[in-house]
Amino acid sequence: MPTQAAAGIPSSPVAPSENSLLPPAPPGVCPTPQLVVPEQLRAGDNFDVVLRLPPTTNPAAGHQAPFWIKFWVKHGRTRSLVDGPRWLLDFSRDDQGQWQALTRMTIPPGVPELIFEAWAVSPDRQQQSDRVTERRSILP
Repeated sequence: MPTQAAAGIPSSPVAPSENSLLPPAPPGVCPTPQLVVPEQLRAGDNFDVVLRLPPTTNPAAGHQAPFWIKFWVKHGRTRSLVDGPRWLLDFSRDDQGQWQALTRMTIPPGVPELIFEAWAVSPDRQQQSDRVTERRSILP
């Protein structure tokens, strides 16, 4: 289990990730993740959220994703936290060399809309990317 550093960033090693069609991130820049959430969601549904990062231009990254992803879900109307935050540290690579992490969720009952948010963090440089947000209406 990762420990939390002073800035709230886990201080454990990162494992590899996979899949996406994003352009490579320039060296020294923390790339904004791509958030893939199903378009139609129903209360009680179990589903996977996919978070992708572009391939790194750092050849030293090799077996480990050079970034971590912080992911959380908020209630669309009250903005209260519904799930997370979760630190995604387990990554693999797809055929295009891009990093991908997967997390499983269940839609809570009585929530009409959810806001999914994430950002990438560079643990070695203590930098974070821009936040990415996806909103979904929840079917009863």
